[in-house]
Formats: sequence, structure tokens, C-alpha cells
Amino acid sequence: MHLQQHAFDDIVRKGASRNFGAKIDESMHAATRAAYLRQTNFKNVTPQILRSLHRTLVAKYIRDQLDGRETFLDDDDFEQQAPSDIEPVGNVVVGSRKTPTSFADLENVMKEDTAFTRFRLRFAEFLNIFLPAFGYTLPQGKRVALQPTQEIIPFQFLKVFFQSLETWIEDADYLRCSPSFHNSERYDAALVKTVDGHIFARLVYVFTHKIEDKTHPFALV
Repeated sequence: MHLQQHAFDDIVRKGASRNFGAKIDESMHAATRAAYLRQTNFKNVTPQILRSLHRTLVAKYIRDQLDGRETFLDDDDFEQQAPSDIEPVGNVVVGSRKTPTSFADLENVMKEDTAFTRFRLRFAEFLNIFLPAFGYTLPQGKRVALQPTQEIIPFQFLKVFFQSLETWIEDADYLRCSPSFHNSERYDAALVKTVDGHIFARLVYVFTHKIEDKTHPFALV
């Protein structure tokens, strides 16, 4: 019966729609009617209804985002496997592995860079402090003495996992240490925790070195 009240005027204005129409169905007014009845004081209702509908749409958007995230996390197809050249160590993953190089070759290639001056000797001194400080025993109970022919493995990528203090969820940061990343140098900076507090440092060289039967990651900053 209600349709007949509008049918003649609609045909005059728009023509016969036959089996379909472009007019909004009255069932789509339900949210507006509910907002009018429940969220207004029946005075100057337009801004009140719009505010209510806006809040409803925002809440629905947030709910959809949360549902989508849960679906993403529960779907095994989205699990990413680490590339074969990535070696996980604690909460750090090093990747983009390069050809192993000896200390002698590295110092020769990087002889123009003062950061690599006496690199082998300085690294040995560092190991003699680092290993006992972190609960590792020195090889055969003796101070580390590295030979020029000993090798290290360079890497150009660092992925650090951490718990965000803002969202309290697990997150990850991607750091590059490459002389040619998309045809440009890229040496990212990081916030490093030291015994004297936190410092900002820029990555210069990322590598791993095997001491006895354990491989350790290191970064020159």
C-alpha cells in the first residue's frame, strides 16, 4: 500500500523503472531512524544524527580492522619463512649474506676507511672483554688472538624483533648496512643499549664470526 503512494509521482519524475529502481530503499533509513529516536533530543536533530552515524561508522571500521587482523594472524598461508641466507641469533636476524672474507683481505680492501684500521687486533681486544662479560668462556681458557687468515661472514641486513612499548605487541625493525641498496649507499642508525646507557649509532659493518662451535653476530658502529 505504501508503494502506491509514491509510484505515480515516481513514474512522472523518472519514468517507469520496470523491474528495478535507483531509489534508496526505505529499509536503509533504519540507522537514521534509530539515531533519531535514541540519540537526539528531538531538537535540531540533523547534526545530532550525523554525529551518531559518524561514530557508528568509525566503530564499525575499527571492528573490521580488528577482525581482519585476527584473520591474518590465524591464517597459516600468511606465515613468512625466513630466507635460507638468514641466520637467527636471539631476537636478531642477520641476512643478505655475502662471501666470507679474511681479516687480511678486509683490511686491505677497506684501507682507506679509518674505521677498519687495525680491525683484526681491535676486534680481538673486544672479544676478550665481550665473551667473559656475557658469560662465555675464552677459547681454551686463553685470550683471543685472531690470525690474518681467519674469516668472517659479512651481512648487509639486520632484522630486530622487539615488543613495542606503545602497542605492547611484537614488532620488528629492518636495518640496512649496504654500500649499494637500490644503487645508493644505505647505513641505517639504531638505538644501542650499552653498559653506560643508550646511545645512537650508525651501522658500518655487520658480520658473524665463529668462536669454537658457536657463531656470534657483531656490528661495527
